[in-house]
Amino acid sequence: MKKFLITVLVLIVAVVAGGYGTFKYKNREHGPDIYAMYKTQDSVPQGRTGVFMIGLSQTEDFDPTWWNNIFDHIAHVRIPWPFRIAALADRGIALMDPDRDYSTEEFTPNKLVDRFGAEHDIYSTPYIELYRQGLVEWIAPQESIHLDTGYFVYTGRQDGIPTTAGKTISYARLWYHGRGIEGRKIPARYQQQVVNNYALARLGERYPDVIFQQADTMKPWLWRKKIFDMLDTGIETFVLASPMVVYSGYEDFNNGFRHSIGSVEEWEKLNGRDIKVIIAPPLGHFKPIRDGYLLMLKDKLDTPQISVAQGDDRPLGRGTLNVVKLSHGGGSDDAPLALGNLLQLVGEQTTLRVNSQKRLLSITDPTLPEYPLAFMHGRRTFRLTAGQRKALAQFIEGGGVVFADAICAAGPFADSFRREMKAVLPQHTWKRIPPGHPMFT
Repeated sequence: MKKFLITVLVLIVAVVAGGYGTFKYKNREHGPDIYAMYKTQDSVPQGRTGVFMIGLSQTEDFDPTWWNNIFDHIAHVRIPWPFRIAALADRGIALMDPDRDYSTEEFTPNKLVDRFGAEHDIYSTPYIELYRQGLVEWIAPQESIHLDTGYFVYTGRQDGIPTTAGKTISYARLWYHGRGIEGRKIPARYQQQVVNNYALARLGERYPDVIFQQADTMKPWLWRKKIFDMLDTGIETFVLASPMVVYSGYEDFNNGFRHSIGSVEEWEKLNGRDIKVIIAPPLGHFKPIRDGYLLMLKDKLDTPQISVAQGDDRPLGRGTLNVVKLSHGGGSDDAPLALGNLLQLVGEQTTLRVNSQKRLLSITDPTLPEYPLAFMHGRRTFRLTAGQRKALAQFIEGGGVVFADAICAAGPFADSFRREMKAVLPQHTWKRIPPGHPMFT
């Protein structure tokens, strides 16, 4: 018996040690710690210098390959093995309702499309019919991912790529390159190129002895070639830079910088000459860049910050617009100055007398009917009680108006608000207000 226990113990130790060794090997660093190099580097150039700007540019038109590569890169850099296996699993075809591509709670879709925009599978069976047959399942959003959305998966066959990558591609097609951006184009690459070209041209005029070059991480062959061409000019110091205001761990240190340094090392071996590599600080370290961001935010930063006394109980003045903010569990006061700033702006640009004093009220408060307008906003999911729904219905039916706003377009709050208002007024349906409606005049 003793020998058996010793054998079992040895096997357990061997399995644990083997598992730990495999874990460490699978998640080993592929090369030096670039961030540590950056923090401890000698940043004084020697001899002739070249500055190489490397970054990621997003495509103007929808490119599923671009989105798949981004997903794959992030998964390999940020998700350790063996958890990465689950993240990259092909569990089926990711599907979304094109009219409701963002949702935090399960719903009954009216139509389902895959990452290509097709409404049917390879056998011409509509995905919505497969859903009705119970072959499509709902995948809830992950709480660990900020503002994540749920989606549907048809498990009848595999897609050829990770299911979560299919979800990412579908959402990008429907939102970023769909109804989310006018023209269905993202001009980031063109605009970044214009800015980079202008900046490098001015730097070249001021520092004529320095060579300036730029590349895109999504074009690796050209990226490597530009590095080799720069090194062939005879420079002794190779300065790496990125157009990012703040450097990213997975995009800059573990992609642009790491692979650029790898190309420099490859060139050194081929040519028998050492090159000093320096990583420039991010643009956010420089005051002109920070001043530029402050200028872009000027309108927001210059908005007067209103003194907001919590729980103001002064009587409502006659002839004055009084708006109350309703309390709920979805972040009802996450932006405490938003309503006050809005009301002050209304007072400045209209002839209305406006009370911008903050009033945060429970939905079941008996004084709610005294207000003509109630404001709701938030970021997170919330659910009203039966009593709150009844009180809100009575408020609206009595002539009250509810104005709601999702902070930063937060989907969880928007979905919850739509659901709750449907429960509050089940006999009514949502209707979009046309631009010519009198309320906009």
